[in-house]
Amino acid sequence: MAQAIEDTRHKFARPSRIRGPHLRVFAREADGIPFRKAIARANRRDLVFASYKRLGGAPGSRGKEGLGGEFPCWSGTMSAYAEPGIPFNKSRFFSPSERALAYTDPADKRVWLFPIPIALLGEKDAILILEHPNYSLVEDDKEVFVHPLDASLIACISAFAQKEGWYFREEGHRIPCGEEIGYTYFNMGTSYIHRLEARVGPVACGGLCVGSNPKRYADFCCNPSTPLGILVESP
Repeated sequence: MAQAIEDTRHKFARPSRIRGPHLRVFAREADGIPFRKAIARANRRDLVFASYKRLGGAPGSRGKEGLGGEFPCWSGTMSAYAEPGIPFNKSRFFSPSERALAYTDPADKRVWLFPIPIALLGEKDAILILEHPNYSLVEDDKEVFVHPLDASLIACISAFAQKEGWYFREEGHRIPCGEEIGYTYFNMGTSYIHRLEARVGPVACGGLCVGSNPKRYADFCCNPSTPLGILVESP
């Protein structure tokens, strides 16, 4: 896997991609695509997945079709978090040989690996974030390695939500953080989070949503192999 990462170091560091202030549909929910296949198609077309911040209804995030996470969809926001109260390097999901957090998709059995920078190994109750296109996925038959174009692009957000519930969102990536605040559906500065004990994978906007407003539901537990809709940036 290490050699594969080296061989693809510059593969996705393209000089230009199609970006812009609007969003457009790449795949609707009914035509959903598993994340690995979706991002491969987007990369071939020089497209950029909409971040969770944009899908989650940040100011100015709505596309020219009035879109912004209005149906369950994958975001381009890649994440990694360990068990509550456990540092990354003490997690039972930590792989010392890869110096990465590992998560197995129960549906297709692929192991997703997110590298942990040395300076962040001891962080606990934090979540690591990479935004597309600042990473590539390096794969073999069993593993999917999240390869940052530069380690400095990994954001470490403290006080990540420790259980399912309603939370205020931090400003940088709109990740639910801090203390649970109870039911506040009508407070638009909050999100309901779905999470697992620990996980590596993309953030879904409303992936497990059963309500009428998917953008209010931050899904940190949806299997990456699950077919969901996709929105991309557009001029």
